[in-house]
Amino acid sequence: AEGVVNSAVGAGVTTANQFSAMVSLCFNIGATNYRASSVLSEHLATHTQNAAAAFLLWNKAHIHGVLQPVAGLTARRTAERDLYLS
Repeated sequence: AEGVVNSAVGAGVTTANQFSAMVSLCFNIGATNYRASSVLSEHLATHTQNAAAAFLLWNKAHIHGVLQPVAGLTARRTAERDLYLS
């Protein structure tokens, strides 16, 4: 996940906490989803607040075939967002 994030952000300005938050997200959602995520696109556009808010979009899982918010994922994404902003 570190390599994927490092490659994706390239020479863009990224703090250590932003990097760590994005690595955690990438590890959880996979490289393909991370590369296509609004977290990454907003980060690359230097829209920090939008990138941070986009973490919260990844709080759902399929339960009985229906995509639903999951409390544990919401807590994880909130922690990642907070780390990204710190």
